[in-house]
Amino acid sequence: MTIHRPQRVVCVGVLVLGAISSVADQPPNREFQAGVALVTVDVVVTDRHGHTVPGLDRSQFRLTEDGRPREIRQFQAVQVPPPTGSLPTAPASRPRVSSNAREGQPARTFAIVFDDLHLSPAQAEPARKVVAAFLKEAFSSNDRVALITTGGDVWWTTVVGRGRDDLFALTSRLQGHRPPDTTVGHITDWEALRIHDRDRSVLALVTRRLTDVGADEVYAASVNRRRITLRLLSRVTDALAGAEGRKSVILVSEGFVSEPQRSEYRDVIASAWRANVAIYFLNARGGAELATAGATDSPRLLSEGKDTVGERSVYIDAVRSEAEGAVSVALDTGGFAVGATADLGRAIRQIADESRVYYLLAYDPLAPLDGKYHKIGVEVLRDGLAVYARKGYFADTPRGKGRDPEPTSDKLAPAIRAALDAPADDGGLPLRLAAYVRNNDGDKTDVMLVGEVEVDVLPDARPGAPDVDIEYYMASVSRESGERAGISDNVHPSSSEGHAPLLTRTFRLSGGTWQARLVVRDAKSGRMGSVTHDFEVPLQEGFRMTTPILTDTVAPGPRPVPVAHLAFAAGAPVVAQFEVSGQRSGPDGISRVLSGFTLTGPGGRTLAHMDPTPIRPGADGRLARMLKLPVPPEPGQYDLTLTAHDDIA
Repeated sequence: MTIHRPQRVVCVGVLVLGAISSVADQPPNREFQAGVALVTVDVVVTDRHGHTVPGLDRSQFRLTEDGRPREIRQFQAVQVPPPTGSLPTAPASRPRVSSNAREGQPARTFAIVFDDLHLSPAQAEPARKVVAAFLKEAFSSNDRVALITTGGDVWWTTVVGRGRDDLFALTSRLQGHRPPDTTVGHITDWEALRIHDRDRSVLALVTRRLTDVGADEVYAASVNRRRITLRLLSRVTDALAGAEGRKSVILVSEGFVSEPQRSEYRDVIASAWRANVAIYFLNARGGAELATAGATDSPRLLSEGKDTVGERSVYIDAVRSEAEGAVSVALDTGGFAVGATADLGRAIRQIADESRVYYLLAYDPLAPLDGKYHKIGVEVLRDGLAVYARKGYFADTPRGKGRDPEPTSDKLAPAIRAALDAPADDGGLPLRLAAYVRNNDGDKTDVMLVGEVEVDVLPDARPGAPDVDIEYYMASVSRESGERAGISDNVHPSSSEGHAPLLTRTFRLSGGTWQARLVVRDAKSGRMGSVTHDFEVPLQEGFRMTTPILTDTVAPGPRPVPVAHLAFAAGAPVVAQFEVSGQRSGPDGISRVLSGFTLTGPGGRTLAHMDPTPIRPGADGRLARMLKLPVPPEPGQYDLTLTAHDDIA
């Protein structure tokens, strides 16, 4: 058996390094950039048929705060091209190193929240079809998408163009966890709420059909489910606060009753207003109708008010009371609700269109950071059009900025938690992340995560001086099982010339696809960065090779040091090291593994080649090889192909 391990992104040369540094350090190119004191509002405008309206200008909008006119200081009309046919095929292999350097213009961001706590197993199947329909029809290749379950089994983020297959694979893990109650004595959540609120008419109706009401138990269970779902929605909207472009949350749920006096309702709406996020509610109640509703369906419309124009409003079914809480959350955040008997295809297109054609308005607030709620009013000065935007905001300090002394339930600072949850990487502190799959021991494999921090951008960093105090968190999650691994720490790295400080941790992981995230914060300035890296942990079967270490740093021993970069300075010595395992032994108990390599440069010309030669076991019996690669004569991109062959197999 022969293994070929091409290292296709090995770049050598100061020219490549310069290009990478300039991308990491430059601010993003934004057409619209609101100042710190400005309030930003996303505005969707539709015609009588519910279609989004492009082509409006600043003069056609009127904006008020608390009823007082405000000047529109900044304005941008956004129109994202619709998807063109099928999405591109996902890359054949994942990148060896991931960076949080910004690429191009900000994309749209979607968070699909699958509310498995409010879905029964039977309802989960059509609800999964809703998610699959969104993945297939609504997204463009550069959209950022997070797929999340309220029960905590799934939290995965990706860019659609490179992670579409991961999202489709995750839909198989979307299950319903609410046990169905088909007993004669079944009480709905709404009935339990009304009885809890001393509604005698509902109590009388329920009592006539039951001898033992049991409303207290049903109400307590309902409160617990709602609390978890609403708190997770707040966590999701908090995580979206730092993302640029249009931000939307799609809640796929059976819905929940409305009890607005509870703090969780106010918190999720305030968080959505703060983050400028619209929440859309897709009602899964009604079984398979949700996935099969067609254009002939005639959903009943519930208007937001007499000024509502067209068909956008709210599509809602006959069991409104059981889902009224989810409907109100959607309306109050600038989204809408879709009932189980609505035209699903039309609803998906409408949500996608509202994220493709919209307007960004920014203005000076009346009283910056006074801690109070302020109502926002937006009008369009053209007949026959409807306007949808968030209804207000709280003038307080945005979450996730600087140090927040209040820890979350998992003991992480809110800023760290939001950065770990966010679909988009934070480029405030340049980072890179790589994964090195080592040999296995038992049913799990040692995987070393290596992060690099460009601390030179920090104000207190001096070459060679440990003046930087950073805290970091590394977390990994399995796509197949939801298994998690994470660790946090504080370090005092030195900034040495030519090398970024390394953050290295080893985790024991099962086979499959994993997603790792590194979050770093400078303790003094509060400056943060985050980076996401997807990688494969192969099943430990047969003849195999560890992830090759390619490095310009060698510790005494000699011991090659794993790094998180594939660009090296011209003239710097570069070392490669790998290990093989799973080889067969001959009748004499001795294995025979041969290894060689080929290094090619620009134009495909061969710079160095070594025919396969036997790998001699080390003192510990391991089969490892270290190669000192020849220094290329000029800057450019170089490809290294390693081969290993089990001669006995």
